[in-house]
Amino acid sequence: MTANHTNTRYIIRYAKPSDTRTILKLGREAWPEWSGKNTHADAKYTRYAIKNRHALVTEVNGKIIGYAFFGIVWNYMHLLASYVKPEYRKEGIGSAQMERRIEIAREMGLKKVLSDCDVDNKVAYKYHIKNGFVRCGYIKRLWDREDSFVLSKDL
Repeated sequence: MTANHTNTRYIIRYAKPSDTRTILKLGREAWPEWSGKNTHADAKYTRYAIKNRHALVTEVNGKIIGYAFFGIVWNYMHLLASYVKPEYRKEGIGSAQMERRIEIAREMGLKKVLSDCDVDNKVAYKYHIKNGFVRCGYIKRLWDREDSFVLSKDL
């Protein structure tokens, strides 16, 4: 997927094994406390996601500036971590990453997309609602003892 929002031209593509180091570096920028405690698990999952085509990267001028992961559970897609470098935010890139994952879910014949976000993360919650998700559940102490909302979108 190639797009142009405001003045930034970007490409969203499936991640390749050679992208692993850059994705892990961006992950440390996004969640330094989590990544610092889970370096081995992050690397292992990133390699797994790339191998199974469950990882996308976003490039600007050939440089990876973001990523988006997903998993498949039954006939649902579960949206996992996504990140866009701060200097590229507010340009529609995060929404484009979401749209691309939803497009992939449709191509796979899946029926629903699920996601979660920390209860305290009002920006992520509003982002999901803006993109057509509805709150459908609540999980106590999901990530690092944080409570999370579960959100879904029918396809």
